[in-house]
Amino acid sequence: MELDTPYKILGCVDISAFTKYADPTHPTWPVLEVDLRSSKFKTHEHTRSILFSWTDHNTFFTEVTPTRHTLWYQNEKAIKDICSLVSDKMPLNFMIAELKPKSEIHRHRDTHPIFAWARRVHVPLYIPDGVTFTIDDQPVPMCPGVMIEIANTRYHHVVNDSNQHRYHIIMDFAP
Repeated sequence: MELDTPYKILGCVDISAFTKYADPTHPTWPVLEVDLRSSKFKTHEHTRSILFSWTDHNTFFTEVTPTRHTLWYQNEKAIKDICSLVSDKMPLNFMIAELKPKSEIHRHRDTHPIFAWARRVHVPLYIPDGVTFTIDDQPVPMCPGVMIEIANTRYHHVVNDSNQHRYHIIMDFAP
């Protein structure tokens, strides 16, 4: 669903149940070579993702049920608490994404048909100094625990000039 602005701040949420994943050595992180998003989407070659819920991008989203992984059920109450600020429906996709130090997500726009009607929401878990997120070349203010809906059909770009990993919760909601 296209926003009429590059981003929209939705409010603050409790991220305490998820901060344990903001650690590159946490055993839940997949090996980069087998990470679904980084291997499937060239734009995300410097990222890794922990998938709590995922909808196959080769299907028509209104007719599918997301695959809920074990971590979804282990964190379901915390997920529902966060998501309640956005929708009374649970997200199609719910993941934690890591961006490696001294790397970037190249300038791109998301063109998959899901983004014509779904809402993309980010909740930063950890953002070291030196990370910039821009949409239409406009900086997006990111703070841990502050939920932001982004217009990801517009051109966006993330640079991590720090020596630390950046972590975000990313969710996609059906209308």
